[in-house]
Amino acid sequence: MIIGPVVVIIDDTFDHKLYSRIEGITSRYGNYFAWCSMHKRFEPGIQVLTIALYDLAMGKSYLIGAYPYATRKMWESGMVSEFKTKIEMAAEIIEILKRRFPVCRIVFDSWSEKLVRGSVVSELKSNRRLLRVRPLEGTLGVEGHPHVGDLPPGSYLAELTLGDQVITIRLLILVY
Repeated sequence: MIIGPVVVIIDDTFDHKLYSRIEGITSRYGNYFAWCSMHKRFEPGIQVLTIALYDLAMGKSYLIGAYPYATRKMWESGMVSEFKTKIEMAAEIIEILKRRFPVCRIVFDSWSEKLVRGSVVSELKSNRRLLRVRPLEGTLGVEGHPHVGDLPPGSYLAELTLGDQVITIRLLILVY
């Protein structure tokens, strides 16, 4: 039983379909070929959005589901007739989870203006340009309009554009 509050954890991944590799086929219902960095070749598989909850009160994780989705490339090529981006799917699922559980934070490795609200933890690409940066600790001076990848590890308040407005976010730079 989930007591909460909870952290929603969302991840998108490419799931290999071993039977498709053996048979050399793909399905028009979700399988397609994508580059596999592990096998160094194009592999058949399916894109999946996984959703998990972490109950902060109980210290337990729960897998909510793994939802296959079509990529934009599949939609543009006519392989599928309906299409939602992983961001749109995540936003819909988050709203449903917020009605059922006390969601205090969301962790997702994709960044989108549709999801930047409240307590969302997300990843910015290293080439994302920042308007202004102020360190939260120390006296590090940052000049100009740096990219995320130009910053040394640390915590910052950063301004960036979100649509036609400027927002301030807390930015944590880690080396891993």
